[in-house]
Amino acid sequence: MTEVVAVGSAEGAVLDVVFVHGLDGNARTSWSGKREDSFWPRWVVEDIPGVAVWSVGYDAASSKWLGHAMPIQDRAINVLAQLQNRGIGQRPLCFVTHSMGGLLVKEMLLHSAEGRAGYREFAAAVRGVAFLATPHTGSDLTKVVKALSVVYRATSAVEDLRHNSAHLRQLNDRYRDWVAEPGVDVAHRVFFETLPTKGVRVVDASSANPGLAGVRPIPVDDDHIGICKPADRESVVYGQVKLFVTGVRDSARAGTGSPAGEATAGGRRVIEGPVAGGGVTLTGTYVAGHDMWIDGAEGARGKPRP
Repeated sequence: MTEVVAVGSAEGAVLDVVFVHGLDGNARTSWSGKREDSFWPRWVVEDIPGVAVWSVGYDAASSKWLGHAMPIQDRAINVLAQLQNRGIGQRPLCFVTHSMGGLLVKEMLLHSAEGRAGYREFAAAVRGVAFLATPHTGSDLTKVVKALSVVYRATSAVEDLRHNSAHLRQLNDRYRDWVAEPGVDVAHRVFFETLPTKGVRVVDASSANPGLAGVRPIPVDDDHIGICKPADRESVVYGQVKLFVTGVRDSARAGTGSPAGEATAGGRRVIEGPVAGGGVTLTGTYVAGHDMWIDGAEGARGKPRP
């Protein structure tokens, strides 16, 4: 069963922030450490004005002994439908994902971008995606599962990682192609684990790197499970996600694409300073790729003169 948990919302929110967990996770414990107050999607609500925060929970058991899991393509449609039921996708949107949750979000956005089944608004609304230890080209979790395969009874969620490496490569290629298209302006923040989980590096630095232009993955001193459970607000993951979401929110308020200073795969960028055109020099911020000028002093928006 899929649920969309409302974590909290600021008055006049301009951005929906949606957390999507990975294998064997759920809407709350995936994002919580050992302390009672460690559910960090709540920190995002408290620390960043102007956002509404949600956490998606869905069946993603790695073993049939533990529960159920749909193939990732089916789950993508299922989650899109539940988000749509909650009105998500009607305003700017940012995803924070862990592990297989990042693959799921890529499937969702491509499904939307290709105009299938009435979910086109999600591709138009998305402004940012954070990937925490997402196995863009596959995961070494499959080594553990293979060793236990006689009794483990892996679900389709694990089969997607073990047998469909070609699918994962194609998914990543399609996603990179999409975010590079003119008019698509999605910012990204990427993290990868540097410590093993039960002796296995579940997602190595290479697989955690989606290969997006201008995006440099950030190494984290944690394992695959701990990377999505920052100990406190001073941790590198929380600090970077907070900066990232704040930048996406600011861009949503300004009506522009990616945050200033954020590289985007499509080569669109924000230019600070004077831009000359038609005998007039404008001073402020010009958002290349959107043909939009934001006056730094007045906050007025309009197209620059040819």
